[in-house]
Amino acid sequence: MNSAAPVEDEWLTVTVPAFLAAHPIYTRCPTLALLLDALVRECEEQQPDIRLDAALLRASHERLVSQARILISASDHT
Repeated sequence: MNSAAPVEDEWLTVTVPAFLAAHPIYTRCPTLALLLDALVRECEEQQPDIRLDAALLRASHERLVSQARILISASDHT
């Protein structure tokens, strides 16, 4: 029996839907959702034992927002 299955089930059925409800921009803008997903997956690849939880989503979201600010700032100076 796979002990990770309940965590993955909770991730897909509770954690991600709750995060998306709190951050509707990802539902309205699929490109941003793909970028967030890529950041989450990158964390998973770098840290295979990372917990699939709301903290991971928040950290990935904060990283995406930070990178977007850098992009906006750079485009203001071109």
